[in-house]
This record gives sequence, C-alpha cells and structure tokens, in this order.
Amino acid sequence: MVRSMIDQSEPNPFAAPTTGNAAFASGQEAGVLAGRGTRLAASIIDTVLLWIPLFLILFLADISMTKQTATQGLVIGLGGFALWLALNGYLLHTAGQTLGKKFLKIRIVRRDGRATTDIIVKRMLPIWAISLIPFGGVINLINALCIFRKDRRCLHDLIADTKVIALKNTGTRSSRRQPRRPTARATGHATATAAAQEGTFAAR
Repeated sequence: MVRSMIDQSEPNPFAAPTTGNAAFASGQEAGVLAGRGTRLAASIIDTVLLWIPLFLILFLADISMTKQTATQGLVIGLGGFALWLALNGYLLHTAGQTLGKKFLKIRIVRRDGRATTDIIVKRMLPIWAISLIPFGGVINLINALCIFRKDRRCLHDLIADTKVIALKNTGTRSSRRQPRRPTARATGHATATAAAQEGTFAAR
C-alpha cells in the first residue's frame, strides 16, 4: 500500500547512470546545438590525429606533399580516408562521434534528435568524394562556411539531415540527490517506537 502511494513518475535518484552511448543507441538523445568554437576545436583535433601518422607514412614512402603525380594524389586521398575510418569509424557508427567530438563531448544526431548510424555514408562520403575531383576542394570551403548559418549546420549536415549537439553529463550520478523516501518497514518501526514512548509517558 505504501508503494502505491509513491509517485512512480519521479525519477529514481539511486538508479544506475545511463551512458551516452546507450542513450544514442536507444534514440533518446537530447541536447543543445554545439558551439561553433567547440566544433572547430573538435575538427582541429581530428585533423591533427589524422595527419601525424599520414605525414609519417608519406615521409617513409618518400612522397612529396607539393610534387605529386595524379596517381599519387589519388592514393594519398584514399589512404587518408582509410586511416580516418580506422580512427573514427567505430565511434561514428556506435556513438555518432569522432575522437575530437568525443573528447569535447559533442555528438552527431539527426535533425529531430534521433540517433543515426549511417553518418559515414550520408554525411562523410559525398563531401570527400567531391573533394577528390579537380577544384573539388572548394566544396570543403563552402562546407565550412555553412557553420555560420543560424542552425549551425554545415553542408554535410544538410545532405545527411543531421546536426551536432552538446551532450549533457550523463555518465555520472547527479550530485543533487533527492531525499530518500522511507520504506514501509522503517515507517512501521518509527510508528511503533513512538507508540511505545507515549505508553511509557502515560504510565508515569
């Protein structure tokens, strides 16, 4: 009977915390739009993490970054994308994040907030493929400038119908715990103790 009096609609403050990936997988993701500066910082982190091993590979292969044949340029483009997938593919598919986005706690979701697992195909491949053709690099500039739209959606977001949000701190329990509700046993014990005390005073 006591349990039925408890409002079941209130969240349980002692429940296990929900991880960000679980919320993403369930499609129950919420958050405000990520800031432009945060997105830029995440992109810089991803670029640095990509180019460090890529520069090392080019150095060992004795391939110049300024003097390349068309074939070498294509190989570098394909190899760079493969390396980028190795670094970020799993995170993008399971959590909607690159390493930079994960570090800065932002995430790619659909425009309506639902999770999306086809980010690589819809959001990344079209822009990357266009950038490989002559003068296709201009598309990267247009893509970046679209961040100044009111909705902060780049060209690849418009193509894939996605947006980037800032995550709430869902990995830890809230520091503001609600007061614990007394159990039926504790309530009954307190009532019995009070009654006994009243009886003692009455006897006196």
